[in-house]
Amino acid sequence: MIILMNQRGRKMANDCYNYLSIDGPLTNDVVSKVINDEGDVDYNLLVPMPDNVKELPHPRKEGNYVGERDWSWENIGCPGVTSDTNIERDDTGAFISFISEWGPPEDWFRVLSEQVHAMVGDSGNNMDITLEYNEHDEQFAGVLKYDTQQVDDGYYTK
Repeated sequence: MIILMNQRGRKMANDCYNYLSIDGPLTNDVVSKVINDEGDVDYNLLVPMPDNVKELPHPRKEGNYVGERDWSWENIGCPGVTSDTNIERDDTGAFISFISEWGPPEDWFRVLSEQVHAMVGDSGNNMDITLEYNEHDEQFAGVLKYDTQQVDDGYYTK
């Protein structure tokens, strides 16, 4: 049996482990769209949460989206919190691991893919970006991929 622990040594329910790999000549530009000044993955760098949403209460009431958590589900693909960011870099790429709540930030990855596609444009640069994820408690895993040489389903493949 495997028991996953957070930094404080407590088991966390519904932690989704994410592994983002970035490879290509624009790696530093892409990393700057993902990592904030504190060195953490920050969804708001790509998908800024409107100020008026931050002021709304939680939870959802009568089918309306209210509060940060609901907005994040709709625009990020998971609640808007990350933890345990780790970054490794080499000459051509970066590897970033982080934990999200309940599932992968799939909508956020789509926005990242679209922005990288716009950055690359017609330059001929090849960028590969992959988000692998797994959620042990609910037992699901997957891979999201962006590749400038193979573009499917709006710049990324599932």
